[in-house]
Amino acid sequence: MKGLIISNRANEKRQTYRTISRLIAEQIRKGHYQPGDRLPTHRRLAEKTGVAIATVSRAYEELSRIGLVSGEVGRGTFVRRTPGPKPIDAIRTPQVSTRIDLSINQPAVSEMHDNAFKDALERLSDPSAGALRRELARYQPSAGRFDHRQAGAKWLATYGLEVDPEQIVLSSGIQQGLMISVAAAFRPGDVVIVENLTNPSFRSLASLFRLTLVGVPMDEDGIIPESLDRLAQEKGAKGLYTMPSFQNPTGAVMPVERRARIVEIAARRNLVVIENAAYDPYLTVPLPSLYQCLTARAMPAFHISALTKVVMSGVRIAFVVPPAGMLSQVAGAVFATTTVVPPLAAEIASQWIIDGTAQRLTQWQRKEARARHKIVRGSLGDLITPDAKPCNHLWLKVPEPWRADEILSLCRAQGVILSPPEAFVVGRSQAPQAIRLSLGAARDRKSLGSAVDVLAKVLNGAQIPPPAFT
Repeated sequence: MKGLIISNRANEKRQTYRTISRLIAEQIRKGHYQPGDRLPTHRRLAEKTGVAIATVSRAYEELSRIGLVSGEVGRGTFVRRTPGPKPIDAIRTPQVSTRIDLSINQPAVSEMHDNAFKDALERLSDPSAGALRRELARYQPSAGRFDHRQAGAKWLATYGLEVDPEQIVLSSGIQQGLMISVAAAFRPGDVVIVENLTNPSFRSLASLFRLTLVGVPMDEDGIIPESLDRLAQEKGAKGLYTMPSFQNPTGAVMPVERRARIVEIAARRNLVVIENAAYDPYLTVPLPSLYQCLTARAMPAFHISALTKVVMSGVRIAFVVPPAGMLSQVAGAVFATTTVVPPLAAEIASQWIIDGTAQRLTQWQRKEARARHKIVRGSLGDLITPDAKPCNHLWLKVPEPWRADEILSLCRAQGVILSPPEAFVVGRSQAPQAIRLSLGAARDRKSLGSAVDVLAKVLNGAQIPPPAFT
């Protein structure tokens, strides 16, 4: 094995993966490395050059992208016998088609979805729909058209929440629903309790509205009640943001008893609760919503549901149910941000709910989630919580002695993109050694199986000492 002649240059503090990849590419061009030669292991080169393993991984990934090397899990990275045609200096992000990106949490799609979309557009294009098209071409009420709000009430009823359509405000997906709820409920400086691992989008909102987030510990059933009670008192919290069903990223589902305890504490501590119900339709048996229980106690709560996580992410329509006294503030927040929710998307969503398409696509999604969950459990079952319920994301524990960032880098070098734990951590807490897989993001089951196979091989290879480099 030949030595690598970049150690002195790579020790510079300004060293980047681009420079390392260019230096290695230069040595390949000059013949220092011949086709079939093995490059140093990620760990060995990182130690030799004084850079992070992740930096070496990205450098090797770039060399693979431009066709100079190929990686084999468990064996190493080798100079290709027939270099690809791409120029060495074309240091750009690899094309999406060459990767399997499981970092974006979205539902799976199929020909069934394509047909539903086509049918919806054909219906709107029909000559008989001219009056409707002219209506949709005009400004609508900020809370949404009443028939669209009626469809929202029907959607909420599919998983057990009965709401008057007058109490619903439409939004452009869950994220805007969260934004308008936060705008109505809190003020800069307010303390809001969230799960100590939470979706990054809410952290972004908290920063935008200058809220102080406090992470509350969880167990396999979600928020730990005693910790919530203590933090609410100690921090003078104004609110609680939570995802009781299929929590993102852990997948935890609060059982009935846990929900009752959270409601009791929230009521006693006067917390305004924002309940993200994006994944509730995955429940095979509906569970009582926090909104429902708190409203029965005359306590303020928001409930947000959408089609984006269970039907189709491109149809960005959500239904926000605010406290009775905050409806005008929430509708006003829609006006202040987007004036109205796009009427065309709202019409498609409503049409699907009324004619049953949304429910059929949800049933398909549940079935597909079970199948994809089974694929992952078949290879990585030991890393999954035993009672994890199928939805479109899974939380995998990284086995010792490895770290999540090392596994992420090795998978990335093989074209599989996963979500790092740091993306979900609240405050300065230490990130757990775990990885989130977004199962619905894979194009199909075969693609997911390929990604899981890469991850399994990386994890299995991680138990084998890296080959010596001389």
